[in-house]
Amino acid sequence: MDKKEKLRLGIFGHYGNRNLGDEAIIAAVIQSVRNYIQHADIYCFSSHPDDSQLRHQVLSYPIYKLTRKNDIFDRGIVIENKNVSINKEKGSQNFSRQLSITNKFKESLRRLTPVFLLLKLFRNFILLLINFIKELFFLRDSYNILKKIDLLLISGSNQFLDNWGGPFGFPYTLLKWSLLAKITNTRLAFISVGAGPINFKLSLFFIRLAISCSFYTSFRDEPSKKLVEGDKTREIGPVMPDLAFSLYSNNFNGYPVGNKFSKDRPKIGINLMPVYYEGYWPVPDEFKYKNYINKIVEFSSNLLLEDYPVVFFTTQFMDKAVIDDLLEILETKNLLSEQKEDYMFYQDSLTELMSFISSRDIIVATRFHGILLSLLVEKPTLGICYFIKSADLLNKAGQNNYHVNLDNFTTKELMDRFKLLEQNATTEVSKIRKCVKTYQEQLNLQYQTVLFHNS
Repeated sequence: MDKKEKLRLGIFGHYGNRNLGDEAIIAAVIQSVRNYIQHADIYCFSSHPDDSQLRHQVLSYPIYKLTRKNDIFDRGIVIENKNVSINKEKGSQNFSRQLSITNKFKESLRRLTPVFLLLKLFRNFILLLINFIKELFFLRDSYNILKKIDLLLISGSNQFLDNWGGPFGFPYTLLKWSLLAKITNTRLAFISVGAGPINFKLSLFFIRLAISCSFYTSFRDEPSKKLVEGDKTREIGPVMPDLAFSLYSNNFNGYPVGNKFSKDRPKIGINLMPVYYEGYWPVPDEFKYKNYINKIVEFSSNLLLEDYPVVFFTTQFMDKAVIDDLLEILETKNLLSEQKEDYMFYQDSLTELMSFISSRDIIVATRFHGILLSLLVEKPTLGICYFIKSADLLNKAGQNNYHVNLDNFTTKELMDRFKLLEQNATTEVSKIRKCVKTYQEQLNLQYQTVLFHNS
């Protein structure tokens, strides 16, 4: 591309789900691109383009055809600045009546077994045909959009996985856009992408085929690289830091949350996550979820009894449900000296989240980006790790002693590591600062490599 031309760049990912860790990646890429190419035209390709367009102020497109079933906005989860009143009782009665009529009709059909099976087969065929036609129209529209893009960056997070939707979830979406990029001569790069879990060989085939369409690929961590490369002798790409480390952090001032608790103890921020939670986790497990909650209850009870100022915070909107469960238990134990709302920080803004983290002295986090964003602003951080990627992140920052495994940690182990972190906070911050600086230098080189490739 001629340097005099304006770069038209797309940032692609399964984003728009109100996960502020993922949104930090998009924000970081937009900031970094404009740092190098001030007048670049930037477009976002995400799961929910309405959210991405509003949040990042860039023109946004869907990465797959949106339906009422899979669009978070159509489900009514995101309703901001609107007055909404719902007659739940009337709605419930109408729904029950409709359900009763439908069930009676289905039961009548089931008595005619051959007819029922034939109708069911015909219905499934029609639905498959309709979806196929819709997909063709979507591919046509996506092709026309991608023709206008010079460079498509599939950026960060865990894009290489299949526990959400199997091979025809994330892997298929990545493959079709990679092939479209090939057809439209759009340069394609996978940058700092995480992988796993990958449970199907077909998923791995789709992912490797998608990567073959790119001129550059890098992985977020060594386990991701090994998972995608497998036993192949040819290296696909290097390991590079998570893109969120390139987010400019000097604009985040301490957010005034929890200051009414200030005593002589360091201020603690605890990030929870709906692991094993029904309606969120791919394979929910009520026993494991309650075990996680009960151990956090015991841990936070100890902190509150020792007069630590504690606030629980979210990085994704579903985290609030976990905090609600936890605070309800703490309230029954008479451990809350203020209103429950005073112990919770819930914001849908990345700037507010980063400002809140900056206001804490020590962070205890379950989410991967809850850990990462805390390290970014040089906070002593204790990780409750649900996957190897979180432990790997802390180990590389020299924080080997400050993480536990979510499935088998004990409250005593978590408390002991917290106390050790509090004792060594100054030394650990120095290590974190050095690590973050190195990561940012590496990411700057990666941006230059990708943005000015063949320019």
